[in-house]
Amino acid sequence: EIQVKMKQVAPDATQQATLKECYEQNCRFAAEAIAQADFFLLATGAGWSADSGLSVYRDIANVEGWRNRNLTYKDLCVPNWLDTEPETFYGFWGSCFNDYRRTHPHEGYQIVKKWRDIFFTDPNFKLKKASKLKKKLSEVKPDCTTFSKDDFEDSPGPFFIYTSNVDAHFLKAGFKRQEIHEIHGNMETWHCKSPKSCKNSLWSAPPNWQFKIDTNTMKAEIPAPDTTKEKKLENSGFGTNFPTCSHCGGLARPSVVMFSDNDVLLDPVSKAIYSSWVKTVTDEIEKNPEKKVVILEVGCGSTVPAVRFQVELLHLILGKNVTTIRVNPEFPLADGNVRDGVFLPIMNTGLETIRKIDSYLDKIFL
Repeated sequence: EIQVKMKQVAPDATQQATLKECYEQNCRFAAEAIAQADFFLLATGAGWSADSGLSVYRDIANVEGWRNRNLTYKDLCVPNWLDTEPETFYGFWGSCFNDYRRTHPHEGYQIVKKWRDIFFTDPNFKLKKASKLKKKLSEVKPDCTTFSKDDFEDSPGPFFIYTSNVDAHFLKAGFKRQEIHEIHGNMETWHCKSPKSCKNSLWSAPPNWQFKIDTNTMKAEIPAPDTTKEKKLENSGFGTNFPTCSHCGGLARPSVVMFSDNDVLLDPVSKAIYSSWVKTVTDEIEKNPEKKVVILEVGCGSTVPAVRFQVELLHLILGKNVTTIRVNPEFPLADGNVRDGVFLPIMNTGLETIRKIDSYLDKIFL
């Protein structure tokens, strides 16, 4: 059994100087590793989305309306507001929803997609026990997943995305649903606030929807009350500024993991596909020790360290076959004992580094 002990430490002055001096060299090395790899995992956190203009966790609640109430991100990112003050719940999540929809994914998405199409499209790559997985996934009720039958037909290749971001921008940028695992869900998918007593249904927000938010208070506008249950069901889904469940008429919430959250309903399909992908890659490496894996982690910080933990766990599992590239302007160093393999820290923002690595790929390999 492999255990990961993690402690995030910012580089000291000497380490920072070395990292800055080695930036070009490390980007070139990263380009060489990507071009020579057989499998590629892109792991992203809030810093990746920040290059599109979205806030990182510590800045999401740094607006006047929340500051006036002394509310922080961790105060707001809890489901209890839905019961006690829904206008605050939908004010917070609605403003996030609106920002995610108004913002365009940055250039890095298309650069990475280019790498996928050039280096990681092996037609012989097949998920381990693919037919068994396909049968299992086909048994998931259609209203319990956002995956379609067509998604099941097209399994991922040697490329995969593992992200804690909930903006759904990888889908917006044109990546395939079946090659993305959004570990904390996404803001485009919604469900009843009480799935244990209602139905385990997931549904998507309508294409042109925007929440009405009072930017002075950051509260959502309160809709006129529905006088009857029939009226509630008539306005269900996104019929009002407080979305509701079409089955019971109760309030709805995004399929997003919050703090102190016991009622989140996540799509079970992407996790199953990701687990199968990791199993396939590890089995392939056991059969052929010459095969190589690159994990490119971008913008994963300390507030929500789940992606960093998963990356370092995979690094230990994959051993000498893996090169892990951690791109982070504040915490680029390894948190645990990443023995074997290659761990490459790059102290910079994501998009600038992606562009730099891409320039080396163009010069050397393309």
